[in-house]
Amino acid sequence: MKLTTARRAAVTVVLMVGCLLAAAPPAAAHDDPHHPLVGEDLLKSCVTELNARSLPVDDTLRGDTTSISLVPSYLHARTPCANFGWAAIEAARTFTLSARWGGVYINFSPWDCNHSSVTYALYRKNTAGWVYRGGGMAYGDLVDGKCNYAASNFPSQESWSRSSITEGAGEYRIAVRSWSHDDPDYGHTHNLCADPKECVWNTQVNIRMD
Repeated sequence: MKLTTARRAAVTVVLMVGCLLAAAPPAAAHDDPHHPLVGEDLLKSCVTELNARSLPVDDTLRGDTTSISLVPSYLHARTPCANFGWAAIEAARTFTLSARWGGVYINFSPWDCNHSSVTYALYRKNTAGWVYRGGGMAYGDLVDGKCNYAASNFPSQESWSRSSITEGAGEYRIAVRSWSHDDPDYGHTHNLCADPKECVWNTQVNIRMD
């Protein structure tokens, strides 16, 4: 994994996740810190910054072989799109992209697990610039002691999320972010990272060459 100098130090991650459990502190839906304003509209908007060449590349992936890479994500960057980790790939042939949680195991409780998420997006470069090709977001659900991430988990992202994306040869950028809530005021008492309220983690980027 090749990190740019400007972003080498920030390899912690923050996930934004939500679930209204009976034991959870109440919060209005629009103010709930467990439900971050991250979704397809934000992912689509990153095209503007890609075309302005204002988003650094954190990792360059091989475009001729199947691979698994860990890409960092960020907190408190200058824009929401800069909070994503960015990977570049020049695919030599058709490939399939998927993204998985790459951070610490958050299996302390359903509350902690559900308040973590994985987000990813794929962009392709054409003659007019960068184009959004799809993405997804998945929150956690604790089952048999394991925190599983799926778009169908509460709050559901199934209306737009894709579990994987298949594309042909070309130049691409991949955006990823893994996030967890870490605010003791909301029942998250494990102090998983230096930030007092939220954490970000590596995301596992899977490239399968077809």
